[in-house]
Amino acid sequence: MSKDTFIFDITLGVGIYTCWLALVMYGDSLPLAALFILGGYISGLHGSFQHIAVHGYPTRCEWFNTLLVYPPLSLYYPYPTYRDSHLEHHRADVLTDVESDPESIYLTREQFDHLGQFGKWLYRFNFTLAGRLLIGPFISLFHLWKSELKFIVAGDTQRLRIWSIHAIWCAGILMFVQLSGLPVWKFLLCFVYPGISLILFRSYTEHRWSPAQDERSLIVEGSFLTRLLYLNNNYHWVHHENPGLPWRMLPEVFNQRKNEILRRNGNFYYRGYSDILKRLWKDKLIDPVHPRQAH
Repeated sequence: MSKDTFIFDITLGVGIYTCWLALVMYGDSLPLAALFILGGYISGLHGSFQHIAVHGYPTRCEWFNTLLVYPPLSLYYPYPTYRDSHLEHHRADVLTDVESDPESIYLTREQFDHLGQFGKWLYRFNFTLAGRLLIGPFISLFHLWKSELKFIVAGDTQRLRIWSIHAIWCAGILMFVQLSGLPVWKFLLCFVYPGISLILFRSYTEHRWSPAQDERSLIVEGSFLTRLLYLNNNYHWVHHENPGLPWRMLPEVFNQRKNEILRRNGNFYYRGYSDILKRLWKDKLIDPVHPRQAH
């Protein structure tokens, strides 16, 4: 890792926490819409910062990276839980497979059939982009907590310890928010909710089922703001080909090999996230049941 990359990434981390602190401490004086946009953006950016830490940045020292990104600014999940799940996702033999890929957004036929009428409607709506952004955070949290609670009830003491530490962190963050003068409801509405939605916006189109492994990961070129927000994870095919590649190099690799990559990934490609909004706001990108089990 070059010295410039290290300094840039550390500066980025300091900037994220500084902006978050400033928005919490002075955000109550901002119009609600402005706080919603800025709070959501900085929370989503912190989630992307956690992602690069999983892959060995900004340093090669894992404990330092963990310490740097550990604070759960979006109250979403403990960093160790995310790290282990995401690394398992990268090790999955079949991307999108419900059984082996922990980040698969599909359901099995059995899971879907066991949903009631309202549950099926809810999941179909969640598989539209509108649903993913509006109710996706709640469904995502429900699945995460339900899955983790099963392990804890079964006696997984390591998970219990991780979630206990997470609960203490969350309580501390909410106490700090309250003492800073920002109502907790505003923090939940303007930081936590849009921050999770923005991450789900990226992951909604990240993968799809295809018989060819190379055609299961997306490329979105994006604007400067979305590339920064996702720290270039929108070049997702390139990231999966080489997960250890520094995030700032992903656009360069794509531009050098653009024709080859789009041929290999079946042209699973969008120019920007505005294109995704226009094309997928009401229509489903995919159906809830994994195509292998659709019939």
